Amino acid sequence: MYKRQGPGNCLLDEWVRKHTNNRFDDGGKAASVGKIDKTILNQAIENFDNIKIGDNLSFDIKDFDLSFVRGLSYENGLSTLTKFTSEIIYQSIANITKIYQNEKINILVCGGGRKNLTLIENIRKKLKTKNKSHNSFLKSLKIEIKFIKKRVAN
Repeated sequence: MYKRQGPGNCLLDEWVRKHTNNRFDDGGKAASVGKIDKTILNQAIENFDNIKIGDNLSFDIKDFDLSFVRGLSYENGLSTLTKFTSEIIYQSIANITKIYQNEKINILVCGGGRKNLTLIENIRKKLKTKNKSHNSFLKSLKIEIKFIKKRVAN
């Protein structure tokens, strides 16, 4: 089963374009130096959790906006957005692992997000340190993370 998870880099790229002459946060470097605004982050996650997407398999950029980080500095906004994105992706991975407990799960990381080391590291840390019961549950799963370097032709 294929299911796309979260906004990926689209929010991050939009933030970078609005605040700099760059197209993206190269390697997640700017996000790595910013400070996460935990109040704004928690509110954004709570708001996201309340979105009903029905049977949609993926999100559209129009399902998200940057208004919740408006007023933050470039680095702090980017850091908060990166953490928000990683939380959404982590939640999706955790939900899938609960559904397919006894099966091998392939997690494909593709697109520009695979190059954002801050985003990827946030997800890895969350997967490794959630809690002991969750951690042992994840260890019992056969999860293989693949990084796709080229776009696969249809």
